[in-house]
Amino acid sequence: ACNNEQLLQEQRGAIQAWITSMGRKLFTGSFNLISTPMPVTMFEPRTYLEKLADVWVYPRFLNEAAATKDPVLRMKLVITWF
Repeated sequence: ACNNEQLLQEQRGAIQAWITSMGRKLFTGSFNLISTPMPVTMFEPRTYLEKLADVWVYPRFLNEAAATKDPVLRMKLVITWF
């Protein structure tokens, strides 16, 4: 269970906005669940600036990935960074 009340409120707001968007599309006749995007805020609560800062926070993994010749190890290092 999630104990972070602020995070729960943000996720509830994102879900409510998504449901509202779906309701509008349903009433206009352009409802297609397959091509409907999910709100990014539901899956990634960090800001764009925080995501950009990852490159400078953990450059060690990317530097090692760039230096290695083994493609499997390179993929592991990139996934670790991501």
